[in-house]
Amino acid sequence: MNKKFWKKYFKVYDILNELLPYKELLENMSNNINYSKMKYILDAGCGTGNFENYIRSLNIDNTFVYGIDYEISGLLKNREKNKNGNLVLADLTTSIPFQDSFFDVIISNNVLYNVKNQFRKNVVCEFFRVLKPKGIVIISNPKEGWSPSKIYLEHIKEIYKQNGIYSTILNVMHFLMPTIQMFYYNYKIISKNKESNLNFMANEEQLNLLHKAGFTKITENIMVYANQSIMNIAIK
Repeated sequence: MNKKFWKKYFKVYDILNELLPYKELLENMSNNINYSKMKYILDAGCGTGNFENYIRSLNIDNTFVYGIDYEISGLLKNREKNKNGNLVLADLTTSIPFQDSFFDVIISNNVLYNVKNQFRKNVVCEFFRVLKPKGIVIISNPKEGWSPSKIYLEHIKEIYKQNGIYSTILNVMHFLMPTIQMFYYNYKIISKNKESNLNFMANEEQLNLLHKAGFTKITENIMVYANQSIMNIAIK
């Protein structure tokens, strides 16, 4: 996708912060981090900085989050929210501009599926290089057959279950326009993936990429994001 597309996309992307399945995904990723021992965190493909914002909401001291992304419009939105954030403009498919064994944790959410197949192994190998021994990597990406409508439907079901019909109607009205925009942009991403030799994650792909890069103790697939994404956790 070109820069013009991502600039439009990132204008509405943060509506995801109000979606319960997305909140649960960030929480799930965070719950696998031992913040008392893991000080330096890399958000690889940080976009608008939602994961860092989630960590900040936990009021954790002595944790340093670094964000890297190749798309400037995402980083600019990130900077608006994180005035003192450690942000780097760089392309993950070439190299990560940090020294070997620098980070305790690497998280990467909804990023690798936008990398062409032939470069995915290189990206995961770079994760391995900049991660400390016994550090962890947490990766989540949309699976094959990914359906954004199922994510929104799961959100609506949960809102109804928690708050009833009136709150659900108000919530749907609040989400209506940004939802239409997000559906449009997601359709463009799906179409572009088909045209450009980009694929959503096959069942064992993330697991195999982590294994080939040298990671150990790799979890089996964990279904997240209303069962539309695959998460794997591994140790260097």
